[in-house]
Amino acid sequence: MTIGIICEYNPPHKGHAYQIAELKKRYPDCTVVCVMSGNFVQRGTPAITDKYTRAAAALGIGADAVLELPFPYSSAPAELFARAGVSILARIGIDALCFGTEGDVLAQLKNAAGQLDSPAFEKALAAHIADPENRDVGYPVLRDRLYASLFGEEEAALLRTPNNTLAAEYLRAIAETKSAILPIAIPRTGDAHDTEHTAPPAADTVVSASAVRARIRDGAFDDAMTLLPPAAAQCLTEAREAGRLCIDPACIPGAMLLHTYRRTPPEVLARYAGLEGGLAGRLCSAARHAHDAAELFSLAATKKYTHAAIRRAALYGCFGITQDMLRAAPSYTVLLAYSDRASALLRRAKKEGTIPVLSRPAAYKKLPGDAQEAFLRSLSADAVYGMLLPVPYAEAELLALTPTIRTEERGTCKT
Repeated sequence: MTIGIICEYNPPHKGHAYQIAELKKRYPDCTVVCVMSGNFVQRGTPAITDKYTRAAAALGIGADAVLELPFPYSSAPAELFARAGVSILARIGIDALCFGTEGDVLAQLKNAAGQLDSPAFEKALAAHIADPENRDVGYPVLRDRLYASLFGEEEAALLRTPNNTLAAEYLRAIAETKSAILPIAIPRTGDAHDTEHTAPPAADTVVSASAVRARIRDGAFDDAMTLLPPAAAQCLTEAREAGRLCIDPACIPGAMLLHTYRRTPPEVLARYAGLEGGLAGRLCSAARHAHDAAELFSLAATKKYTHAAIRRAALYGCFGITQDMLRAAPSYTVLLAYSDRASALLRRAKKEGTIPVLSRPAAYKKLPGDAQEAFLRSLSADAVYGMLLPVPYAEAELLALTPTIRTEERGTCKT
């Protein structure tokens, strides 16, 4: 049985290790394939360390293969993030998709996914969005209010936690692909998503990735490593020693953003994903007064948009990402890491799958034209990410990267 996980692993923590261990306990012969965000993640921020390092850490916590969810999908809202991840897994021939939930609520989430996709709900939501009285209300809030009014507060509350929100979107995406993918829900253990501790947690506490990043940001790197599985801690430690740790995970290339939003007319920027409805104008106005990215986002903030929505939209404007690009299915994926156990699956995916799997980035020139263009957009984002690191890397280095391989004879190594 082949089981997929869609993830960020920013970084992989003990809760992630528990999920994979539980899968292999339930399905001893399974092969676990992760589709993992590239160098920019869903909040519109750079990952704590690069995608190849996080993929190597994923092997260390039990994954058998790691494929990339490339930019811009990696920074997309939940619906499009989930749709892209499921698309990749379905097209390599996966049997099941595993995700975390807040308790044993798979049946309720299946019901919620069906309600969200019902023609009646879609029609009502379109009317709400078009209502002038709601022009200053963001899409997530509008959808939540409508859902609560139609199905009750208790049902709406089910969809307000990040894990359940994504789980419902995975279920919607599975239904959309009309595939036979089996959904497997494993209740979360430990801290909720985005939980940060005011005091150092105990070493055996299952903390969120947000809490680990916060400790690194605050200078408590060694303490943060005690909160991770040993393999993940080793990968992050090696990345730090090599100057490949993004010291401030909330940072964005401020100079690039300010230049873009000072020099590009709002009507041009409004063509890009997330910048419709006046946000392009707000960012352009804020850029004339801001000194860095943090100030830009603060000045542009409004009740209508979450901070994550502003960050990802700002990135999309810089890289010219349109809604059509986000809604199109991924046209390729990159193999970041794998073990002997996944070799047969990968051979079958390359032979019979319906999405190109690049073992080496330099092979992108063999892709069809539209896929080449998509690859180069993601490569541009990776090049910007490289500039944010203490020891920057050049675009040419990105094309020369190779997957991490774990074999029974040699252990973990690079090709």
